[in-house]
Amino acid sequence: MVVSVEISGVLEEKLRRLVDLGIYASVSEAVRDAVRRMLSHLDLKKVALNILVNKGCSLHYACEFSDSTCPEFIEYLLLRNITPPLGFIGEPEKPNPGESLILDPSSLLIAFSTLAYKAYEALTSIVEISVPSVLENYYAILRALGIKSGLNIKKDFKVLNILELKGSTRVLLTKSEYSIIKYIESNSGVIIVSDDFYIQKYLNKNNIKYYSTIGIVNLARELKMIDNLEYKEILLSLKSFPYAFSYEVESTE
Repeated sequence: MVVSVEISGVLEEKLRRLVDLGIYASVSEAVRDAVRRMLSHLDLKKVALNILVNKGCSLHYACEFSDSTCPEFIEYLLLRNITPPLGFIGEPEKPNPGESLILDPSSLLIAFSTLAYKAYEALTSIVEISVPSVLENYYAILRALGIKSGLNIKKDFKVLNILELKGSTRVLLTKSEYSIIKYIESNSGVIIVSDDFYIQKYLNKNNIKYYSTIGIVNLARELKMIDNLEYKEILLSLKSFPYAFSYEVESTE
């Protein structure tokens, strides 16, 4: 990305003197260094938190902005008594057998950071679950961390070729999130699974169908692909993540 900056007067004169003295090779280099120094002195996590809470953005946008991993930024939120904007509020819709689903960063994070992976894996026999290629590296990292934490991962999700769009998204989503949404807008047979409140709001506003992880879990239980004990364990792991859901879950007794 190329950004043009107009500098005149005293500032311009000082910058040119720095170049004349050999401190910088050019005015452009001096400006770039000034920007780097400014950013290094900003508390990016604090700025990202302000954007998340007051302006609204996806959780992964805030993580990228703050140069943090999602676990790091989620811990940062929890230490300030702020619940991560992940989950589903209301009665979640369940997928239908035979549908094609694609995971976004939030549902990938939930799938491999909780026991919800059991439900996803169980459903691969009746629904097609894919990971977009723009998230292939993120998927590999989360999968490895899941195995390290004790998840018994037996199946890999299909990778669907989705290219990252260029330029500004004009919405506070990561480029990968925006690319996924634009893909499903032009491919009606694919439905996104998202657990990010900001993305869910964006999808609702644009009349785009989506599911959530809790809907995946409920379908797996309804079809008896997970038993009552597994269902209860998954719900507990979601709550402890923390993952928000507001409806009354069916008794597991």
